[in-house]
Amino acid sequence: MSLWVSSIRRLLTPLKRSVFYRFWQKRLFGSAPEQTRRDRPIYVPLQGRLLQRRSFQSCSPIEMLEHTLAQSTCPIVAALHPKEIYSAEELTVLERLAAQHPRLTLTMGQMERHLQNCAFVVTQNSAAAFSGYFFGKPALFFGQIDFHHIGVRADLADLSQCFAAAERAEPDFAAYLWWFWQANCINAGRAEAEEKIAARLRRFGWPV
Repeated sequence: MSLWVSSIRRLLTPLKRSVFYRFWQKRLFGSAPEQTRRDRPIYVPLQGRLLQRRSFQSCSPIEMLEHTLAQSTCPIVAALHPKEIYSAEELTVLERLAAQHPRLTLTMGQMERHLQNCAFVVTQNSAAAFSGYFFGKPALFFGQIDFHHIGVRADLADLSQCFAAAERAEPDFAAYLWWFWQANCINAGRAEAEEKIAARLRRFGWPV
């Protein structure tokens, strides 16, 4: 059992975890998380620099998409980020992939709709994967990210097993989100927030 699972189960009852989870589902996404299914496409939220592999990534975003096409026969939705600016070369490569693979659909944004319908999320480190936790959707990560604990890490040497693991994953989303937000983050809206921030800075040697 992982450290975060054992610690959260000691701290919080299943009922409280569920109440916390449902509160934030509704606050962030309204009724959308209540209307989900997991037998639809794989959702691949894209970020920027599609042709470049950066230091925190196991491959470039385009290569990630190619791996996804190679490892699964499911329909795939690749969503461009509405705030990114893509080069003509990047768009040409995407369009070429879509022409070669009819089961690949290119779209822009619409995160909530795709999270409602997808089987799981494949990404480098998009925050869409964290949002997916509120929809009960597992994530497969091709990059480093803070909220990796209940996701599957892509191993380029064994991708078939990684995709299989993501497809069957059923982590305790409610417990994890409570652990991540309440036990390991500082709530800026609470009275003790200022002292917690100061204590955190002191721990790492900042003069406060």
